[in-house]
Amino acid sequence: MNHALDMIYKNFPNVKKRMEDPSSVVLSSEGEVVFYQLAQFVSDPKKNKKTVLNHSDAFNILNKKELRFYLDVLEYDFNPTGRIGETRTFQASEYIKQSSFYKEVVREIPNTRMHSKQYFWRYVELGTVVPTPDVVIDGQRFWHIQTVKDFIEEEKKSPLRKL
Repeated sequence: MNHALDMIYKNFPNVKKRMEDPSSVVLSSEGEVVFYQLAQFVSDPKKNKKTVLNHSDAFNILNKKELRFYLDVLEYDFNPTGRIGETRTFQASEYIKQSSFYKEVVREIPNTRMHSKQYFWRYVELGTVVPTPDVVIDGQRFWHIQTVKDFIEEEKKSPLRKL
């Protein structure tokens, strides 16, 4: 079982009963309704696309302790040790900026058409030749080192990009 879901069930037994059989229990408070919606989301967010997870309701309905618990459940659910964390965590040292990407391409492929920064920037803006950034932070584009290496290897094979 999902640990985040288990956290909800331990604190709200009626939510567990309602999740197992929706017609078996009437939730007794607005707080239970909020945690029922959270449980639906946590159990399978792709399946339950129609589940409304309204953080404003959580903020307005729950007391401070319950709200902290609500946020803890969400944090755990999105934590790298949880379901969504199957993808790797962000490591800044594994990403390079656009200017470093350009320098790497020119260094590895000296006879490329992208010898001019103007061409390189245009390719980035158009999203045609250069792969889309893996991460964009505050408008700044970053590529994973492996993405850059893969791109360079493909470019070395392509006669279209050489002068």
